[in-house]
Amino acid sequence: MRWTFKLAAVVVSVLMVTLTFQAAVAEMYDFDDETRADPFEEIPGPFRDLDLIVARLQADTTDKVDTDKDGLYDPVERIIGTNPRSYDSDLDQISDMDEVANRTNPMDADSNRDGIPDSQEVIDGVNDIDGDNVPNAWDSDNDGDGVVDFRDMSPYATTAVDWDHHIQLNTSGKATTISVQLRTSDPRTMSLVNKVWDWPYDTQGTVRDLDNSTEDVTIVPLMEITGDYIPDDPEMDSYGIVTMEDRAYVPVYPIWHQGQIVALQGQLFFPENASVTDIDFDVRVIWKVTGTTDSPKVSIKAVTGKYLSLHEDNVIRATATEVTDTELFEMVDLDDGRYAFLASNGRYLSSHMGSRVYATSTGIKDSSMFLLEEQETGRTTFYRETIGYYYDIDYSTGEVEPQDSQLRQWFGFDIEDQGVATSSVPLAVYPERFALTGIVAQESHGTDVAVVFHNDSLEMP
Repeated sequence: MRWTFKLAAVVVSVLMVTLTFQAAVAEMYDFDDETRADPFEEIPGPFRDLDLIVARLQADTTDKVDTDKDGLYDPVERIIGTNPRSYDSDLDQISDMDEVANRTNPMDADSNRDGIPDSQEVIDGVNDIDGDNVPNAWDSDNDGDGVVDFRDMSPYATTAVDWDHHIQLNTSGKATTISVQLRTSDPRTMSLVNKVWDWPYDTQGTVRDLDNSTEDVTIVPLMEITGDYIPDDPEMDSYGIVTMEDRAYVPVYPIWHQGQIVALQGQLFFPENASVTDIDFDVRVIWKVTGTTDSPKVSIKAVTGKYLSLHEDNVIRATATEVTDTELFEMVDLDDGRYAFLASNGRYLSSHMGSRVYATSTGIKDSSMFLLEEQETGRTTFYRETIGYYYDIDYSTGEVEPQDSQLRQWFGFDIEDQGVATSSVPLAVYPERFALTGIVAQESHGTDVAVVFHNDSLEMP
């Protein structure tokens, strides 16, 4: 009678364990390999008490045969689905008995399918790095930095949140790339990456929207790198890195998981330099807000019927009979009737006392400011207040020159609308606290071996 009771207990245990495993495992792994499963918040049901269940089965079975010598009796292995003839059923270098003790899946080398084998999820004897009571083998985020393991460059390490972080490594002087992954102190701000906002119609101020465009303000995160050695090498251009004196700005891109940005990542590049083997720098995260501002694009026609045109010597002459790029000028409103004109060479029109008009000024200066006044003739006069002269053309050369301190009836130009010129204008730069979630450095030592494949069925040129 006692034996019959034990047998019934074992049969009931087998039925319960099998049903539990089948249902739970099917629910856990019913997903597309490309999208991955939802992160586990805890150990899944059938494995949560696996060690206790197996201990009960081990005690209740009367068949003590252990063919593979892994410590689990053959009948128990059949119940939980492991191979009685294999010491390590999933070949992950962890014995079936140890998997039971660790409450991992003995039939899957990567229990939570995060891309990291179970054998690597125990680090120096530590089975729960972030101390959240979920073993690494089931934890979707081992180090608790907010980046799921299969997206995390360093799934076993993270830093505290701070305004900047120091990175130091020793190299052989070969070309080195350093990939840096980070997460902002407020993860919600990462969703702002490359967002675009509309600026309403506006004819005044720093940001002017004259064409009712809808993509007027953008925000972009950058890594700001400072250190004793900031290389300025053309090869860095291919990485999108911009160097300015003692610092470099590295573009970052988002790391996505299930429709959410979980981290930002950028890549630094240090070209080969045998004299520099110690790379030592600080990293800071900044957000750069940029707007687009519109200015009227115009052509300017002289009384002769010829358009003002930019010539190769940067002199402005009224010689063109039609409007092309060299006859277009961006008209910048400086308020109070004063304007500056940006030519197609990226320089502003300017003139000093007694000189003709050139397109040579790199910025808006006093010599670039013209007071415009519309006359009864319908033409617009150009007047320089600081020298007290009106401008008009020299009829023999077509050059624009200061002509007289008195307004003459024939002075003036026709300013014709040619659309809108759009340019970028910086609006704000601000830092944010962040944690480093991963760093990977690689040195380039060239190639010593090449593999060449030749298919005899194809004709090679």
